[in-house]
Amino acid sequence: MKKRISLKLFLTVLWRGICQAFGFIPKLLGYKDESTYVRAIWKILITCVAIVATIITCGFLYCFGVDIVYDKWIKPYIQESNIYWTQYLSNHIVFQEMSTGTGRIYDTTRDKVLLKRVC
Repeated sequence: MKKRISLKLFLTVLWRGICQAFGFIPKLLGYKDESTYVRAIWKILITCVAIVATIITCGFLYCFGVDIVYDKWIKPYIQESNIYWTQYLSNHIVFQEMSTGTGRIYDTTRDKVLLKRVC
């Protein structure tokens, strides 16, 4: 029978593993002091480095998810219109860039396309 692992236990072991990986940095640099005070300072420093690395990684993953995954792969399939952005040329005339790379001039008052395939 398999033992079930809770999310709390998984995250605790993962976090301690990350801190332990960053704990090897002082050993690689040749630092050998084993006093209690110095070990506490190193643990605090390593925890801070692990937190900063986690925040940076989460930021990169968020940017990748928003800019690449959503905009390029998901958005074209769930969007009703293939318009990426709209820029007003006058009060009622707009330039709309399409997902295909072309654009169009559109009249919002008459709901009519004035020019198609504008590059």
